[in-house]
Amino acid sequence: MQKRIKALSKDQIQQLYASCGLDQAGRHDFTLLTLLFNGGMTIDELADLRVTYLDFSKRWIWAARGLERPRFVPMNSKAAKALNDWLEEYPQPHFVFGNWSNSQATFYRFRANARKSAIAGRIEEIGQRCNIDLSAELGKVTLTRRLLEVSEEGQEILSFIPEDKWDMINLPVENLPPFSVVNVNSDMPMASKGFIPVPTEFGKPPAEDDIIRTGRAMLEKAAASL
Repeated sequence: MQKRIKALSKDQIQQLYASCGLDQAGRHDFTLLTLLFNGGMTIDELADLRVTYLDFSKRWIWAARGLERPRFVPMNSKAAKALNDWLEEYPQPHFVFGNWSNSQATFYRFRANARKSAIAGRIEEIGQRCNIDLSAELGKVTLTRRLLEVSEEGQEILSFIPEDKWDMINLPVENLPPFSVVNVNSDMPMASKGFIPVPTEFGKPPAEDDIIRTGRAMLEKAAASL
């Protein structure tokens, strides 16, 4: 049986942020934490994060997931500020979309597998500073818990469950809007997994609608404790 992961408390999250220094390494750690807790991003997505995949005007990250279909990760104001500050302080090389090389990665500029190992190791090190077993999966679980706490639907779900059982809730953040938006060519396979098909041009952000706007408002509220 797969072990359920317990979401981090608000105090633990603040402790992790407080452990980040003000130098380049500290800013790097702060940005990683912000994307973990506010974006629920995986190690693969963080390793392949490219500057051209950041749309600050519409607040979307086009996240690649290896051989899986890419998804759109919404940026709340906290995530957007952390990424923008990082890129302004430590500018990345200019490049044209489609002309990708290792030097254009947002965080590390070496081969893909080495980037994954470096990011996973760095996340683990951040957690060790605070005696927390930190992982990308823990970031997603914590984000899901906060979204449930700030939404009316989430509050209704939690009202039927004893508080000491809340940590047993196993709802993937990808099932919650606006995280459930993905680029797909065929609607049915992804819809069956809880995703919202987006019949838009591949690689382009979806049009804002009521579902996405509601999800964004939830994400902004959740940011207060993320």
